[in-house]
Amino acid sequence: MNYSLRLCAQALAAAMAMAYAAPGWTQDDDQGIARSANDDAVPAAKQGAAGHGSWSVEYAHSLDHGDYQGPAGADSGQVQFQSIILAGSYFVTDHWEMRASIPYARAKADGLQQHPQLPCPPPGGTDADCSVTHVDNGDYHGTWTDWDLGLNYHTTIADNYLLTPSFDVYVPSHNYAYYGSAVVGQRVTKYGIGILLEHQLAFSDFYYTIDYQYVFKPRILGINSNYNELAVNLGYFVTPKLGLRLITDLKVGQGVSDAQIGAAIGDGDFNNPLWRLHDKIRLQNHAIAGIGADYTINDKYLLSTSVLHSFWGQSNGILKYGLDVKLTRLF
Repeated sequence: MNYSLRLCAQALAAAMAMAYAAPGWTQDDDQGIARSANDDAVPAAKQGAAGHGSWSVEYAHSLDHGDYQGPAGADSGQVQFQSIILAGSYFVTDHWEMRASIPYARAKADGLQQHPQLPCPPPGGTDADCSVTHVDNGDYHGTWTDWDLGLNYHTTIADNYLLTPSFDVYVPSHNYAYYGSAVVGQRVTKYGIGILLEHQLAFSDFYYTIDYQYVFKPRILGINSNYNELAVNLGYFVTPKLGLRLITDLKVGQGVSDAQIGAAIGDGDFNNPLWRLHDKIRLQNHAIAGIGADYTINDKYLLSTSVLHSFWGQSNGILKYGLDVKLTRLF
């Protein structure tokens, strides 16, 4: 399981929450601009003003060991992922923000996680002639994955609730491999409709963010694999520059379970169409929790990091840990 890039993006939302707030922040009723208790104006790049935006560079690393409820089992081997995620955003007006990001990711797999090269067996051969597919040969293989092109609308309701509806299009950057445990994407164009709520509790250094998205995917073999994602952060401002977060991420949707995949291939029918395409439509539900930290270096640079672990899943890899660090530059 290459844990959700949308989950990685929560670090930016939390960092931007720090940009909008500080311990004891108040709301400027005339202009609707967040100000700190000492009444220093928030820089324009943090206000969502037209002509401003941000760019970021993020490194993420994760390790899956075994499967939740999968035929490979809990000790079936492991898959490691490493990603560099490049992202940028720009406010075309005071409320409308355009976004784009793309990861360069690489992964490797070993043990029973490895997929056989198709067709298996090869024409005129036997099962003994089946070899491991190239991406699962135990070496790292890297490539650019999916573009995330998004549009946000930022608004404030009830004085200090920041509400951001969003629309995303996830587009494969090219025809990368989608079959195997160590693939870095499903090579499927997807559409996401979401909403983000951010709020700092009154007279408190606590804040929270709630991010929901519903993702539409094309039907493959007539199978619906749409899904819901809900990410919730509870944060605390230790100082005006340093914030800590508790992170949760839940993904629940449709798709093919590992039990259904196992029944389709039976005693080794790896040429079954469901097996050949299962990585595009696998269920892959998960629940992840972790901790994060965000530090405002100055009025232009934000540094965020997090550590994650999964504690529940269905037809998905067991995430032993996920680590990420992100540097964001506001302009």
